[in-house]
Amino acid sequence: MGAVKNSDAIVIGGGIAGASVAAFLADDGLSVTMLERESSLAYHTTGRSAALFTPYYGPDAMRAFGGLSRNFLESPEFDSEVEILSERKTISLVDKAHSMTIDRPPKSVWLDETEFLDRVPFLKPGRYVGGVLDTQVASIDVHALHSVYIQALKNFGGEVVTDAEVNKITLAPSDIWEVEAGGQRYESAVVVNASGAWGDEIAKLAGISPIGLIPKRRTIVVVSSDQFDGVSFDDLPFVIVEPDYLYFQQFGVGQLMISPIDQTPSVPCDAQPDEVDMAITVARFEDVSTLKVKRIDHSWAGLRTFSSDGDPVIGWEPVVPGFFWLVGQGGYGVFTSPAIGRYAASLISNSELPHAFKAHGFPFESLSPDRFRLNSLVGLS
Repeated sequence: MGAVKNSDAIVIGGGIAGASVAAFLADDGLSVTMLERESSLAYHTTGRSAALFTPYYGPDAMRAFGGLSRNFLESPEFDSEVEILSERKTISLVDKAHSMTIDRPPKSVWLDETEFLDRVPFLKPGRYVGGVLDTQVASIDVHALHSVYIQALKNFGGEVVTDAEVNKITLAPSDIWEVEAGGQRYESAVVVNASGAWGDEIAKLAGISPIGLIPKRRTIVVVSSDQFDGVSFDDLPFVIVEPDYLYFQQFGVGQLMISPIDQTPSVPCDAQPDEVDMAITVARFEDVSTLKVKRIDHSWAGLRTFSSDGDPVIGWEPVVPGFFWLVGQGGYGVFTSPAIGRYAASLISNSELPHAFKAHGFPFESLSPDRFRLNSLVGLS
């Protein structure tokens, strides 16, 4: 084991959460070391995300962070030449039972059956009374966004270490964290736990009680248009076919990405698609479309990690010094990463938050892990 490497902050996790907070911390003038257990960054959730910019969907916290992330996504402050967003309209189909209760985003447009079938001609007629067309949604180039953060971190002098699985975390009497990873020792007054599905495992290594994170598996299958006669997937919108039932969208050239919107609880792992879930995906797609799938061309799965109350966990661990939680984004982590990274970095570096956060009105402090520690703190008093 080589000489100890010291930095102002150690960020554990090289996905979108770790990359964003590391970049903003380095921008604030801190020396930052990022540790990633895999041989490549963004291997798990981030690298398997079909991300959209959807600022009017999800929990209130994610809507707040999403709105605050728009400017960065449109013109990244670390590299304004990189294009992150591209146009991607979304249609949410509505059946008769929900036609009067649908939550319509601002500036959305109602489509009758003829209008949405004109855009998605292979849907079965007669099942849905209409659809909500949201024109404020955009596709996110996840790789480009993640790369902007990593390049910024490096430009500001930060270090990225791969093949660095953390196997020991100890708090010294001097309140300095000692971290062993990939055969190397690191020291810092601050450890940022941005390890996604492994968040509770990292906490346990540090002698900290877990907060009850719940990783959930999401399945994706891809089918090619060449197995269907006269069908094109080009220029399709992102289509949500009933909440928690199915979505699909164009994927590359001549391909369709389909998901059953499954949320199967899982242990932290390299998630793989389950044969039953893939069969369910195809069955649901055939249930709402006129197409019969002859083959699945590609498939994968990823983990989306949730806290018990569905909100992200962002803040200092109240029981011990210098341990910062940045987990539980629940599938909304990519499009909210600019604002979440900036907010987390401001708490860690004690830098001033942009005025937009203060003016927003959302109680960001409520996302602190304090909400999971009330009972233990009472017991200590």
